[in-house]
Amino acid sequence: MVKRVIWSEDAFQDKVQIFTYWNNRNKSNLYSRKLNRLFKDTIKSVLETPTPWKKTKHRKCQKNYSKRLLSNL
Repeated sequence: MVKRVIWSEDAFQDKVQIFTYWNNRNKSNLYSRKLNRLFKDTIKSVLETPTPWKKTKHRKCQKNYSKRLLSNL
């Protein structure tokens, strides 16, 4: 099981730029903090359920749980 996510340098810089944009646009860091919480919650969900598929007794069928993960977005 995956225990943590390591951000690539590009992804981290993109995240910082997104936060900077919203901080400058709104003159507040409140929205950036909400975005950061959303990132953390989504990563936590992915870490808890890295494969959102449940095997069934039918070989070609799988139940998709990704809607549950993405519904938080």
